[in-house]
Amino acid sequence: MKKIAVVALLVALAVVPVFAAEGLGLGISFGYPATGVSFSYAQKDFDVIGTVGWNFSDNGYLAAEAGVNYAWTSFNIDRAKFDVTAGLAGATWIPLNDNSQKLGLAVTVPVGIDYDFRDIPLEIFFRVSPGVQIIPDTGFYIGGTLGVLYHF
Repeated sequence: MKKIAVVALLVALAVVPVFAAEGLGLGISFGYPATGVSFSYAQKDFDVIGTVGWNFSDNGYLAAEAGVNYAWTSFNIDRAKFDVTAGLAGATWIPLNDNSQKLGLAVTVPVGIDYDFRDIPLEIFFRVSPGVQIIPDTGFYIGGTLGVLYHF
């Protein structure tokens, strides 16, 4: 378990400087398959998104999601602008114990709503990610995340 945590930390430390430019967002997210550190690297209309974290169900596993989101449309409530996003992503999870859990992999289509505050570089997002689980068995997959990002 310690080896997996160290490897995840080293990967995160190696990836963060690559995205250390305008458009980088780092924060936290809560949901399934993982609760942990989220990132977003914003381009004009699309974002590279991801989460590295953990889940304590079934005695725990390390999980990661990564993909791209495209801002399809937006709408306003009063003067607040909300973006509606959809994209393509992958999710994987690694068991942290030797129980009957197995390595997992899924392909997902995250659909969500993002709100960027006008006066501070903060974003709140909600995503639902239906998809297809490929490993260990083929079947329907559903994930969901609520999070907040600080944009540098």
